[in-house]
Formats: sequence, C-alpha cells, structure tokens
Amino acid sequence: MPIDTLPLEAASDPGGEVRSPAARPATAQPVQALAQLAPGADSEGKSLTIPRSISYNGRIGSCERLIVEGAVETKTSHSRLLLVAAGGVFRGTAVVETADIRGTVQGSLIVRELLTVRASGRIVAETISCGEIEVERGATLIGAVRPLPDDLE
Repeated sequence: MPIDTLPLEAASDPGGEVRSPAARPATAQPVQALAQLAPGADSEGKSLTIPRSISYNGRIGSCERLIVEGAVETKTSHSRLLLVAAGGVFRGTAVVETADIRGTVQGSLIVRELLTVRASGRIVAETISCGEIEVERGATLIGAVRPLPDDLE
C-alpha cells in the first residue's frame, strides 16, 4: 500500500516523527486539464504552450491554442483560444475567439466570443472588449469592460 493511502499515524518513521504524505499535483497533466475546461478547446490544430519558468518575448503568428503557464510578452491576433494558467502572465495585445484567464493579463484584450475570468485571474487593461463575459468571485478586473466593436463581431 502506498504511503499516501495510509492513515497519518501509520506513516510514522521508527524515530517517532510523523510524516505527512508527499505532496502531489492536483492533476497529472495540468495543461491538458486546463485546455479541457475552456470552451472551444479541441485536440485538433496548432497549439503553443509556454511552460512555467519560461519567458518569451516576441510575435506569435497563428496558433489555434495559446497556453501561458510562464510569462509572455507578445501580440497575437490569430489564436482561437487563449489560456492563461494560474501563475502565468500575458503582457501585450491579444485578439482571440475565447479566453480563459486564471493568471494575469496586462495590456489590450479583445475576445470575440466568451471571456472567462477565474477566481485567481487578474486583468489589467485600459479596455477589455468581449462578446460575453463570465467572472468568478475573487477575480480582479482593472479597466473598462466594453462591448465588442462592430468591426470585430
């Protein structure tokens, strides 16, 4: 039986110390789990993931799904889905179909369909434009939320 399934007192070492079970991630594949939670996510098409502890600065061409776990400073206008994981930071301009924000977005954000800001999400933008918006309790929005401009619908 693995140690993490034993009662806490059964995990004691011979010296009398009680050890708690080893920490493990909530899910074995956080990127895949995050992608499945976002509307519009699919397994087809081009996907770009910026992993934790990686910083990227530069233009991102077209990709179906942009997943930010690390830090990105860029301009993207051809992505279908923007996912910013908790702890992830997106700085720059994004024009996307759908966005699911759990981390931080700083800059300009235009979402043609659904913008979802999770409890851990933070958006700091002069203007946030979207077709629809869902905001969980605890999320932070700094800036003006406006309807989508007619030329982008």
